[in-house]
Amino acid sequence: MDGEPTALTIYNDFFFDERIVAHKAEIEKQIMQLWERVRDRIHRKSQNYCIDFALAASLEKIFIIEVNNFVAPVAGSGLFDYHKEADRKLLEEGPFSFRIRTKPLKNHAIEVEGVGFRTIHPPLTRMMMNERLQYVTEKTMATSLNIGSCTIL
Repeated sequence: MDGEPTALTIYNDFFFDERIVAHKAEIEKQIMQLWERVRDRIHRKSQNYCIDFALAASLEKIFIIEVNNFVAPVAGSGLFDYHKEADRKLLEEGPFSFRIRTKPLKNHAIEVEGVGFRTIHPPLTRMMMNERLQYVTEKTMATSLNIGSCTIL
């Protein structure tokens, strides 16, 4: 807000990935370095905006997907709740905060105060569980392929 970063959060507030938890500081650093390279160009058009970033699966490359004027609560706020005064103040004034999901949701449901629960469509939940299983299987296989002092990943 007003040309300064106030918040960084995961785009899909249901999403959990242990690699993001393990590498949170490095991811934040990469995103902030990219933002510093482009901010002056963005500031020619707007001082209050949100940027959608994408993180490569390797965790080594960050991409900008789009830049939008920040019109809360229309712009998604991820793990910040614009309807909560403390989160709204943080989004508008800082200090800078980076929030990620640190553990998976047990039932893929998030309570929305005064409304009920937001859930993930069951086929999507199954796909996510399959992706997690595949990741765990690949990770286990990769760590077990040790040849002398060389690990094949």
